[in-house]
Amino acid sequence: MKGKLRWFIILMITFIVIISCTEMKKIVPVLLSEDSFEYKITSNEAEIEISKYIGDYKDFIIPDEIASRKVVVLGEESFKIKGISSVVIPNDVREIGGWAFYANQLSSINIPPGVVSIGYMAFANNSLLRLTLPDGLKYVSGFNINMIRSVTIPHSVTVIGEMAFADNLISKVTLSDSLTVIEKWAFYMNPITSLIIPDNVVSIGQGSFAVTDIKNLTLGKKLEIINDEAFFENKITTLILPDSVKRIGFRAFHKNPITNITIGDDVTIGSGNFEGNFMNVYDKIGGSFSRSYSSSQVWTRN
Repeated sequence: MKGKLRWFIILMITFIVIISCTEMKKIVPVLLSEDSFEYKITSNEAEIEISKYIGDYKDFIIPDEIASRKVVVLGEESFKIKGISSVVIPNDVREIGGWAFYANQLSSINIPPGVVSIGYMAFANNSLLRLTLPDGLKYVSGFNINMIRSVTIPHSVTVIGEMAFADNLISKVTLSDSLTVIEKWAFYMNPITSLIIPDNVVSIGQGSFAVTDIKNLTLGKKLEIINDEAFFENKITTLILPDSVKRIGFRAFHKNPITNITIGDDVTIGSGNFEGNFMNVYDKIGGSFSRSYSSSQVWTRN
């Protein structure tokens, strides 16, 4: 009995020591030296673009300067697939290139206030849980295949790039008033339930909001083009299209339980949209929607 008690005490002490050591262990990021990078001097001779990280550290600080010049660009694929778990980006960085941090192990990232452009796939295939974008940002892409749950697009952003936030866990998105273009597959496969497209948006790209859970949709007053499969497979029941809309692409609203549509004149509608389209005006053969009188813009499923 005493022997068993002795071994139990030893095991408990060992367990406590291991837990204590784990809690005491803190990851201290390393300030990298110049020889950790391949880099080039930009055209004005005063700034640096990092071309490639050639070090092995997984938690690090990118230096503010290399060769006595400010680091302002993190180039395409510069930190791609390096097993990085944390990184501090210099405050003077203005541009983060495509695929820059693709396929690492980042769970959080602080985007410096001076960044104006984040390229295609820049932070894709990481483990980001939350995201705050800087107010001066103009073009944003590159956060697909993460675990982000909500996103607010700053007022300064005018374009959301291809696949920018596709395949996340986003249920809430707030778009900026300055936004004009949403490129293809931007929010594909997210559990978004309600969406307001700002008035300055003129084009919604292919598949931008496909395979989400949108039920409530408000479209902006200047919207002209809704591209192929833009809202494919959602839960929209009532659709109000502003008079500005000129073209609806192939299957843009396919697989939605739409019962009421408000639509203006002279709209080009691609096939596969409303499961039979409209009677007389839009489908001379006839379809599953009709209107109560000939000049009405409101169509109701028969």
